[in-house]
Amino acid sequence: MMKKTIISFCNFVRSKNLFYYLSAPILTFLVFSIIFSVNNIYPFGEEPIAWCDLKQQGIPLLMNLKDALSGNGSVLYSFNNASGMNFWGVFLFFLSNPFSFLCVFFEKSELYLVVNLLIILKLMTASFTATFFFIKSNKYLQKGISVALGLSYALCAYGLMYYQNIMWLDLMYLYPLLALGIERVIHRKGYGFYTAILALCVIFNFYLSYMVVIAVLIIIGVYLLVSNQTKEEKRIVAFDFFKGSAIAAMLSAVSWLPAFLQYSSSGRGEDIIETLGTSNWYSNSDTIILLLLSTTIILPGFISIIKPDRKRVATFVSFVLFTLPIFVEPINKMWHTGSYMAFPGRYAFITTFTGLEMVALAFEDKSTNPCFSPIEESFFSKSNLIAKIKSFFTSDKLTECILFSITGIITIYLLGEKIATDWFIKNEEVLSKYTDSLWSNKEQLMLTLKVAGVFAFVYIIFTAIYKLKLVSKRIFAIFLTGIIICEGIFAINVYAVSVVNRNVFDGYEDFLDLEGKIEDDDFYRIKTEKKYHDSNLLGALGYNSIGHYTSLSNLDYMNAYKALGYSSSWMELSTYGGTELSNAIMCVKYNVIKKKSNQCVYTNGTYSIFENPYSLGLGVKYSGIDDVFACDEGSRIDYQEKIFASLFGSDENLFEKYEPTTLKDCEISKKGDKIKIEGKGTITYIIDVKGRQSLYFDGFGEYSNDLRQSINKGFSISVNGKRSSLFPDGLYTGLVHLGTFEDEQVKVTLETRKNNMTLHSFGIAGLKKDVLEKAVENADSGYLKTEDNKVIGTVNGKEGEHLFVSVPYDDGFKVTVNGEKVNAEKVFGDFYSIPLKDGENVIEMKYTPNGFTLGLLITILGALIAGVIYFLKKKKISFTFIENKKFLFSFAFIGLFVVVICLIYLFPMAVKIFY
Repeated sequence: MMKKTIISFCNFVRSKNLFYYLSAPILTFLVFSIIFSVNNIYPFGEEPIAWCDLKQQGIPLLMNLKDALSGNGSVLYSFNNASGMNFWGVFLFFLSNPFSFLCVFFEKSELYLVVNLLIILKLMTASFTATFFFIKSNKYLQKGISVALGLSYALCAYGLMYYQNIMWLDLMYLYPLLALGIERVIHRKGYGFYTAILALCVIFNFYLSYMVVIAVLIIIGVYLLVSNQTKEEKRIVAFDFFKGSAIAAMLSAVSWLPAFLQYSSSGRGEDIIETLGTSNWYSNSDTIILLLLSTTIILPGFISIIKPDRKRVATFVSFVLFTLPIFVEPINKMWHTGSYMAFPGRYAFITTFTGLEMVALAFEDKSTNPCFSPIEESFFSKSNLIAKIKSFFTSDKLTECILFSITGIITIYLLGEKIATDWFIKNEEVLSKYTDSLWSNKEQLMLTLKVAGVFAFVYIIFTAIYKLKLVSKRIFAIFLTGIIICEGIFAINVYAVSVVNRNVFDGYEDFLDLEGKIEDDDFYRIKTEKKYHDSNLLGALGYNSIGHYTSLSNLDYMNAYKALGYSSSWMELSTYGGTELSNAIMCVKYNVIKKKSNQCVYTNGTYSIFENPYSLGLGVKYSGIDDVFACDEGSRIDYQEKIFASLFGSDENLFEKYEPTTLKDCEISKKGDKIKIEGKGTITYIIDVKGRQSLYFDGFGEYSNDLRQSINKGFSISVNGKRSSLFPDGLYTGLVHLGTFEDEQVKVTLETRKNNMTLHSFGIAGLKKDVLEKAVENADSGYLKTEDNKVIGTVNGKEGEHLFVSVPYDDGFKVTVNGEKVNAEKVFGDFYSIPLKDGENVIEMKYTPNGFTLGLLITILGALIAGVIYFLKKKKISFTFIENKKFLFSFAFIGLFVVVICLIYLFPMAVKIFY
């Protein structure tokens, strides 16, 4: 098998098509290099183009991966994120592709620039795989046109609008190969290639693979419906599909099984019926339609149905089915597993590529003379001069290389930089709406439609000239490439260059400078005073952080996090908020504050690292709790009071609650476990502080990850006449620290800015600092340390005592005491309580992601099965019993196809109609 692979690779290298395969990625590189050079963008300048999720998640997670690959962490579990979390699922969601591993060759401080290069490399790969597909799939398509279509795919709006989700580009460049594998299955040429690429799709990004699998079922199903294959041939196709898909699922099980289990425990769950029923009929057209407006070459592709064959009909029907969700919102949501927060049309690379397949079919010419039409032959025979020109345009590949290069450079400079760029600059404010807010608007859509209309007109004119055989295929391909480059330049300016002027990385290098500046061998965590940068960045610097932001944030930890008073919105666990108590029990020993100070651990003039006065080590010995309470029982202050009493065994209250002194134009009432505030008015507190207290305001709506909660900006807070910003504002949702006071009177004024607000907890309380200081001093803690994917340590204890471990509870941990497995309790919402024994307790918490072991075994079994099938096929041995049951697989495929159509297309429409 290895020998055959090597031979195939050698044949590929010697292939006469190698020039064409490489032309598209080279042209892609040239387009980006010229635009990036002109705009001072890395790697041809100094500016980054990362924004949104790439800045918030992709870059910090690349830093985490670099640490893990350098031996400073584990790819299975990370203590640098969310106080400790399953990192395997995060790796599979964002990083499990070959390009991510390039991070080892760069410094962390360079990665926010290096992602520019990764984007280019991935789009170059997409152009290569697309060109490879068009040459292999369309035998009668002029190869230069295949190059042009491959380039169009690389420069499509999907890649440029969604590159901030850089892991989605991996599916973009794999999909053309998968489409080639699908064709091999359909034409009964084997399913090995399909199996391998589908497995890679799942491994590289299991989330988008859901959409890819839907596409596979639709493509094969539609083709079988319209094809003239015999029943037996269709049965073979169905049989090969199931074999290939099953083996691919097994080969990738170590990826999708643990990733799916982690995704299921995240906070992303929603009521699918309610989501579909309350959705609009039409999608957010201002944004989602943009995904199709940088490949207007698709429009001439519709001429492929004028003289349809079965392949053209199947491709057209598939394109319609892939385009329908772009316009119909309930169907669009089902393509996104039922809901999405942003980035509509995440499957649009499939739509775009299928549209380009239509174009390839439209431009195919099965005539006997593939280079020139009869009109051109008679024309060229008129003189020796023209014959020489003809000879020049039909000579060897070196000449064609020169033609492509010269035409490409001239087109990029004259048409692209002078027209597309200049026009973009004049309308930059309108055309930058998407990169400014993640959503487009009517003005940007209409302006983009005008530009798309111009390109569409040019494509149609050139297509007409080509179809009338007034120009050779080679010349048509060259001009087609030039137009595509021009269209791509405009799209790059709109979706990438426009990011540069937003300065999203201001202060970034100063924050990165904080890495490695704390000399402390004990376990500790670190937080920030306010939101300075993205929540993942502290952990990316190698510090143990309480914060995190991905779609895999654990729901139980999110709720406990909110109850501890930290800020959290949507799936983001911010690195600020909390109280002195929550900081102490979460081992938050250090705090980053944006100010210059000499009384700190470290300062660089912009940011300073301070040591918190109250902090416990990892592992607090205590007597256990009689009542396991949930974090949503009572107010957030009540929750922390219970933790204090349980963990420190104190009979003294840590918090002192205060009641409003006066109410003006508003009323406060309690209904069940909710607090209701009615009327826009003023709530005043006159507080006589006794001793040293930190005052906290709690205005908390509900334990929900909804981005827009009804109480947002519901309060305006003033302390002794000094007004702060509106609260909560979507970013700051934790307990508000009003200040530290000692033996003085404090006036707090709350202005209610909404007529009706329903809250889970509300009020002002003072944390008695002397009580907390005494409790922390007397606490018995600091027994544990972390190592890769383990928590280890030794504790001397007594029967009945417990060890509190502020690591989020996860079934993936195996907890042992003196080598024996113990059942650790889940306490305080989402943390560990380990029972101790008399004497020495050697504790180990070792993490293996849920489903990882089973997934690995299935993957190994899948590899063995694939090997056996290959061996039997080579020996021409078949399982007669299974072979004779192909008709069952045919029926099964029909049923599966019907289920997919009903579930993805009919079900959401029915819900919308009858909800």
